[in-house]
Amino acid sequence: FQIAAHESVVPVEKLYEYCEIAREILQGDFAVGRVIARPFEGEYPFTR
Repeated sequence: FQIAAHESVVPVEKLYEYCEIAREILQGDFAVGRVIARPFEGEYPFTR
């Protein structure tokens, strides 16, 4: 499970907080292997 957010909209610390909340939710019947934070910056079009 990945959560991506632009750093100018969601600060990295807040993104990590969201991932911790998702980790708590995504257990049991909704279990996933990992929760990944994907912060990014820059302008459209985004490239890797």
